[in-house]
Amino acid sequence: KMIEEPMIQQPQRAQSKTSSLKLFTFHQGFWYSTKNLIDKFMFEHNWEKIRDKLSELLPSISRERNHLLTKRLFLSKSHYEKGNKRLGCAEACYVQFILEDLEVIRNHNQDQFKHFQKELKNNGILEDTYFGIRLEIRTSASLIKKNIGFFKSETPDFIITDLNLGLECTSAHISLNTNSKPNDVLYKVKSAINKKNDYEYKTNKTVLFIDASNLLFHEGNEYCNKVLSDKDNSYPILTEDVNNSKFMSVIYFTYAWVPVQGNNGATLHNLYNRIDSRNIDPFIGAFLNIHFPLSINRSFEMRF
Repeated sequence: KMIEEPMIQQPQRAQSKTSSLKLFTFHQGFWYSTKNLIDKFMFEHNWEKIRDKLSELLPSISRERNHLLTKRLFLSKSHYEKGNKRLGCAEACYVQFILEDLEVIRNHNQDQFKHFQKELKNNGILEDTYFGIRLEIRTSASLIKKNIGFFKSETPDFIITDLNLGLECTSAHISLNTNSKPNDVLYKVKSAINKKNDYEYKTNKTVLFIDASNLLFHEGNEYCNKVLSDKDNSYPILTEDVNNSKFMSVIYFTYAWVPVQGNNGATLHNLYNRIDSRNIDPFIGAFLNIHFPLSINRSFEMRF
């Protein structure tokens, strides 16, 4: 199983309100209708908060209906109104998560925040470029929350100050707009490792971060073999590529949502798998064991 990183929950009904309503409601059909009205009110209230936050943090993007973030936000409302409530909540979570990350970055470093504003505007329409930018934003917010000293760079994308450790971010994906139905996606991760291995980095020690959310989406379909999501299967295959690369470690990330039992909400999880090189520096290994441990399940919950 993949290891869990921060998650977002969206939305939950207020327990005090539903309990008091239930005391005065005896007809099951009426209770069901009342519950649905509460769910709908909560969703719309939370959705409007996300829309307003999008306008605050990314004003130009909020006016572009073809941007991936804006499309996803309005798609979430469409799903919910058509009856697919959990999917609507999950789609809203994706937008909320990046906005919360951006807010963390804005409060920490205005220059970095403006950099990501620009990157999202220039590269956020096509999925080919969006996923890599999203991973950089997630990485930056994560480092800030963990009080790790770093600065933004290029090749690698981040440098951890105390260790002079580079973090390079990329993505591996298959276009959702094609008719391709791959029976295996692991080759895309291998390709990302090999491609980034050809780069020259400012740091002698570098860790590669790969966003593989799109690939895990394909593995969720019947036509695709479940290899990447199964650590026992993927680890031996990818370890060879990691050992033959210049990277100290390779960590691939994905987002996954699961239903909230008892209501129409959904939780969004950020998961990862980590594969260390046999030549990993012990100080780098110790750093990763603290902040990206191999076997500890780390779960965080964020609410509206």
